[in-house]
Amino acid sequence: MNISFLLPTRNRPEKLKKLLLSLKETCNNINNYEVVLVFDNDDTAHINEFNNLNKNFNYQTIIMNRVGYDNLHIYYNEACKIAKGNWLWPWNDDCSEMLSKDWDLIVEEYNNKFCILNPWNTRSCDSGYLQSHTMFPVVPKKYVELLGHLSPWNHYDTYTERVVSGLNLLINEFRIVHTHDREEDETTKGVQYHKIPFPNEQLNIDRDKINNYLKEDN
Repeated sequence: MNISFLLPTRNRPEKLKKLLLSLKETCNNINNYEVVLVFDNDDTAHINEFNNLNKNFNYQTIIMNRVGYDNLHIYYNEACKIAKGNWLWPWNDDCSEMLSKDWDLIVEEYNNKFCILNPWNTRSCDSGYLQSHTMFPVVPKKYVELLGHLSPWNHYDTYTERVVSGLNLLINEFRIVHTHDREEDETTKGVQYHKIPFPNEQLNIDRDKINNYLKEDN
């Protein structure tokens, strides 16, 4: 198992079906990846719909108490604990489909490197839009093992970018493109991102851990 998608999902059954299908249709080998889905325990209708799907791909599920979109990182950190892949790829059900063929083989090219992959994402309603700043970074499992978490902050992508800033670890992988259509619904209602304080002290600790690993590795 090379790649683990980390996928918190809530009350978006059609989007979930679409993205899971797109992964199957665009990968080179279905055994190259798994999906670790994280459900809220009060989202029973969504869980039941998933259980009734014809699932011919590798997957694991976690059902946990709802902590809300403000604490998105908690879902990802839980998924990391059981993920089997060498690479951990945080997604969510805003990601509606993978567009690139053989994305699993592209990730495999980096198997002997300690780096962070930054795929591009676009909007299904605007094919001319490409977002190149770090979103949905693909991180090696070793990165999470070193830190003890994927992120201590809701904006796990921004946090990851700040941890590795200036360390020449971030690779923009433009051959991998997927859509990202932000949903404004019951799942995200009331979230006020600007009121969530950034964990600067933990950032310094995590940067030191990565720096020390890089020095030892050399």
